[in-house]
Amino acid sequence: MNKALFAGLFALSVTAANALIAKAAPKPNIVVFLADDHSIRDSTVYGATDVRTPNMQRISATGMTFNEAFVASPSCAPSRAALLTGLMPARNGAEPNHAKPRADIKKLPAYLHEQGYEVVAIGKVAHYAQVKDYGFDYVSNFEYHDDTCIDAATKYLKERTSKKPLAFFVGTNWPHVPWPKDGSGYQPNAIKLPQSQVDTPQTRQWRTRYYAAVTKFDNDLGQIYDAARAKLGPNTFFLQSSDHGAQWPFGKWNCYDEGIHVPLIVSWPGVIKASTRTDAMVSWVDILPTLIEVAGGKSPKNIDGRSFLPVLRDPKQKLRDRIFTTHSGDGNMNVYPMRSVRTDKWKYILNLHPEFSYTTHIDRGAKNEPENYWNSWEAATATSTRASTIVDRYHQRPAEELYDLAADPDELNNLAAQPAYAQTKNGLRRELEEWMTAQGDKRTVFGTPRLLTDKDEVPSPKLVGNALTVTCKVTPDSPTSSGVILAQGGNRQGYALYLETGKPMFVVRQGGQIYTAASLTTITGAFSLEAHLEKDGAMTLAIDGKIVARGKAPGAFKAQPAEELSIGQDTFVAVGDYTAPYPLKGKVENVKIDAA
Repeated sequence: MNKALFAGLFALSVTAANALIAKAAPKPNIVVFLADDHSIRDSTVYGATDVRTPNMQRISATGMTFNEAFVASPSCAPSRAALLTGLMPARNGAEPNHAKPRADIKKLPAYLHEQGYEVVAIGKVAHYAQVKDYGFDYVSNFEYHDDTCIDAATKYLKERTSKKPLAFFVGTNWPHVPWPKDGSGYQPNAIKLPQSQVDTPQTRQWRTRYYAAVTKFDNDLGQIYDAARAKLGPNTFFLQSSDHGAQWPFGKWNCYDEGIHVPLIVSWPGVIKASTRTDAMVSWVDILPTLIEVAGGKSPKNIDGRSFLPVLRDPKQKLRDRIFTTHSGDGNMNVYPMRSVRTDKWKYILNLHPEFSYTTHIDRGAKNEPENYWNSWEAATATSTRASTIVDRYHQRPAEELYDLAADPDELNNLAAQPAYAQTKNGLRRELEEWMTAQGDKRTVFGTPRLLTDKDEVPSPKLVGNALTVTCKVTPDSPTSSGVILAQGGNRQGYALYLETGKPMFVVRQGGQIYTAASLTTITGAFSLEAHLEKDGAMTLAIDGKIVARGKAPGAFKAQPAEELSIGQDTFVAVGDYTAPYPLKGKVENVKIDAA
């Protein structure tokens, strides 16, 4: 046999052997389980002793726990969009909360389809109904706090008959608010409060409610992990993380570690050594390329994410030495854009508009909830210098913040103004601004900010048993402008005023049903709007003092809406027949609401 023939036969035999090996090694199933608003410090895996997370502990014991995992943005929609695109917010288009990535961007399900996977999402995987736009083969139970999603996910697994490898994404709604009404066995006096919090009895009571929500998340995690192992077997890659920190002051909606530092645990029997930990620094944008490589593909070259599959095989491997984070806001409740860069030792935060008052649902919603812990913080400022300092720090931020994370892990001592740290600050600022330029970050302000000099805002009225009158001035951007003028409530109880292609609408929702008084007239220029709901349910809508529409609801509200008032958009769950937040293309002024 000549050498050329032998070489050719040898090459063919190697190719055939490789094909047989590939055929004999089935692709792993992939399960990704996402928590909603869970801070890393509130897990026994990461050292907590006053909260119960036994299922996180159990899964950690089977795989690898990441000590330094971070999200791309500390609010729901941008964080999840970054995971599902591998791109940072400015590049994918989902910058403020409720925004979604551009339609032309290739998303994670498409990459996994190319590897032969069936790709399914149940629960809060993307930002609620936005999940329908990501290209999953099947989605369900994605509405706001649909807590039947875990039962739906386990049922789907049990009944599944497809032979394709499965990429299964499950999102619990816990520990996102509203938290359980009681602390479910947690004792207020045993709670360890972060140093950034004001220690009041109300804070401790609400902390027990948050911990009860954390335990609900952990129970959901255990159910999905067990169901996945039972149905899919040991050749299953299981990843668990959280979209950002908890809804506490200095957590969610912040670039402090309480907002961006999250749990990340990965289990893959036979590949990842049990009970290992790594200090490799990773970002949520790194999850997409990692899953693609786990599925047998190659990491895309035009994304921000980097695969951490090498880290899973060797926990001593490094991936990043910098974490960049952006936050742009959450409707009109939180208009406070900020950017940050973090190393293993330093955190630098750039607050783009220090003249804005920092606000969120936490403080603005508390005005309508007398028992809310935030009200106890404000009351404590009258007698406590520490409480006053914390509340002032919450609302009023400097342009720059610099923290030595080794000496000050709670990020309480801002070093930005100290000359001794000027070189470090200036270097990190330069890095951050160069990165922002490369990202195409336009520093856009989304929503209408509250200035530090603004007067108190309009409180949400108490609606139960009362007649309602709403007046305001509206200036649309154009005669065909659309969007929410104001809204209070959600998909069970509430009311809203909005424009639909220039036509004013007044809607009341009671018991889940919508009742409407709709104008048929398109308005040009600025106008005054007045809406009435009488105790007998009669609805009227007037423009510049003239009644233009009538409607009929069952009567006055029998239950107070859970969601507070928002102006210029519907920040929470949609009251009317539109998709929240549906921001108004125009300006709203002189809002007055009476309920009596």
